[in-house]
Amino acid sequence: MEILSSLDLGSEIKAVISDDKIVYVSLEDGRIVYFSINDMTEGSMREIQEKNSDQYMSLLKLSKDKSFLIGYVDIDNLESFYVYNTIKNQRIWEGNLDLAGYEIREDPDKLITISEDNLNVYARSANSKGVTMYSLFDGSVVVDNPSMHTNYLY
Repeated sequence: MEILSSLDLGSEIKAVISDDKIVYVSLEDGRIVYFSINDMTEGSMREIQEKNSDQYMSLLKLSKDKSFLIGYVDIDNLESFYVYNTIKNQRIWEGNLDLAGYEIREDPDKLITISEDNLNVYARSANSKGVTMYSLFDGSVVVDNPSMHTNYLY
């Protein structure tokens, strides 16, 4: 993180995640950029998402096989997530979270989870009490369980 703060990225850093080769950075201007761990300079920076000042990602998650990146965004209390293919460097689909009263009552890190097999993503739904399982590849709904939780997770 210290190396990132010394770079002139043109915008404030909002979220960072890395694996053993690449560092992904969400910036306040809406861009998602990435660098090789071995060459963290402005010249080596690449973009997955271009500028979009309305929606910066406040949380990034990377699949275990490193082929998918999920960004979580809260725009005027409408929580959404975006799924990116890191191999093609493009956004492939997006989804919305269905939270009770549009109020986050739990850790945002618990709202979205990538399955261990890198095939699905689980997202909070049904007024914060359910979970919807989406295919990580195309966003199709695999299973929708509207009453999985009776209490909020804090």
